[in-house]
Amino acid sequence: MASTKTTKKDVSSEDKAKAEIAFVRSQIYRLLSLAFLYPKEEFFKSLRKGSFIKELKDYFSYILVNNTKEITKEMGDNAIEVITALEELISNEFPNRELSYLEEKFITVFGHTVHKDYPPQGSHYGTGHMFQSSQHLADLAGYYNAFGLEHGGKQLEGLDHISLELEFMYVLTFKEGYAFENDGSEKADVCIKAQKKFMKNEIGSWGSLFAKLLETKGKDEYYTKIGGLLKVFLGMETAFLKVKPRKLKAPDASDSLDESARVRGGMECGHEAIKDSTQVADFIK
Repeated sequence: MASTKTTKKDVSSEDKAKAEIAFVRSQIYRLLSLAFLYPKEEFFKSLRKGSFIKELKDYFSYILVNNTKEITKEMGDNAIEVITALEELISNEFPNRELSYLEEKFITVFGHTVHKDYPPQGSHYGTGHMFQSSQHLADLAGYYNAFGLEHGGKQLEGLDHISLELEFMYVLTFKEGYAFENDGSEKADVCIKAQKKFMKNEIGSWGSLFAKLLETKGKDEYYTKIGGLLKVFLGMETAFLKVKPRKLKAPDASDSLDESARVRGGMECGHEAIKDSTQVADFIK
């Protein structure tokens, strides 16, 4: 009788290494995505117990040890410096605090509407016209739909939020790693090309500018350090992907989106972050 047992695809050592790098990168995107969401109890516990920082240190260390070709020593030193400072701040501030403490910080930094100095939505950068903004959101919906992600609400607001764009990169990098381990380099290349395009035209351009503005203008040290970490990581990613993001201008009160866009610019779009890699199957095809 013929065996019905399937044979697992043989994976080369090179593809295994590429898969591991992709999975590690995906987890950094996941952690940063969670850091820019309105705080929830599970994430706050990871801060208070130290697991958030431990994961960051482990993942960044892996990249710096195993990916020295694209990542410069300066980038590595900057990453270590920011994570060390963030670890010290968290260990001093958070152990005896409740969730409301971080919620107050979030509101202080980002407010209930879009902050004009460092809005966490990409549509506020490099454009002053609502039509252009609407087209931008429609383009993002196209990106997400192409990889099996469906927006939780009927409207497009929130698709350009930094947390959601980081989560999208999490999905792309996770799919890349999965492809290298199960489907081969051809399908992995599809994910890599999407990462390059999204980094060049989207998160690598406005996201890097947002991170820099938050780091220098933010009203709370925890979030300024998170901004600094995002800036360093996006710099590492543009080097790794070998792309040069398009340049965008900083937002200005005179050409920002209208007031209605400011009010609805928060994360009110039904978006929930993927909590761990086991949930990816619910979001991707």
